[in-house]
Amino acid sequence: TIAMLIIFSSLNGFESLVKSLYSSFYPDISITIKEGKTFNSDDLNIMNIKAIEGVQEVSSVIEEKALVTCQSKQAIAVIKGVDENYINVNRLKDKVIRGKYELYDEYKNPKMLVGAGLEARLDLNVTDPLISVQVHMPKRSRKRALIIKDAFRTGRLYPSGTFSIQQEFDAKYIIVPITFSRDLLRHDENVISKLEIKIKEGVDFNTIKSKIEKLVGGNYLVQTRYEQNSSLYQVMNMESWVVYCLLTLILLIAGFNILGSLIMLVL
Repeated sequence: TIAMLIIFSSLNGFESLVKSLYSSFYPDISITIKEGKTFNSDDLNIMNIKAIEGVQEVSSVIEEKALVTCQSKQAIAVIKGVDENYINVNRLKDKVIRGKYELYDEYKNPKMLVGAGLEARLDLNVTDPLISVQVHMPKRSRKRALIIKDAFRTGRLYPSGTFSIQQEFDAKYIIVPITFSRDLLRHDENVISKLEIKIKEGVDFNTIKSKIEKLVGGNYLVQTRYEQNSSLYQVMNMESWVVYCLLTLILLIAGFNILGSLIMLVL
């Protein structure tokens, strides 16, 4: 019994650690379109979503893969364009290990936050103000470009900080201002790929989710943080049940052994 208590306490602690790491990057609730990659934010009535009781903050996001280069190094990364409310939706600011969370400099030039894994791959020093990163975003066109350079739009960014959450995020994401992503992708001002929502403490996620689903309609996919990472949480729950069954079997065997020993002792 003591062994079961110790092992389950360890599993629960590990599960809490994983949830805290993922909550630093994934929002409480996300809204994406079911068909396609982007949509117009005006179609969602964002003001009505903000007016729902229990909703604390709403942030607009544009995500797209791009080729990033720094001097002679290059890598494929997910460029995540965020607005000024993004810092209030998650706890990414607390995960900055070098530099600081800053999307614009004093002259309103765009800056970026890079994951620790990408920083190492690009051999990037975020504390050096002279080092810049080039972002090559593919053009949205059905025509094939004969010259490779004509197939991309290029923008230049200076790093402001490095974040470290978990290897999956650190080796994949670069956080940039949403205006920078829109300029490279030639999107209109209201075009986004995801809406991220922060829920107030003590409010049930599923209750807010059902209210948002009624508001936005059936063309959009509304997911809680657990649904965004359903495979991960299913694996953790499966591990707990397997360990529970094995330890219960051991406990039953030990119980029968004790019972048999007592019966033999009485006889």
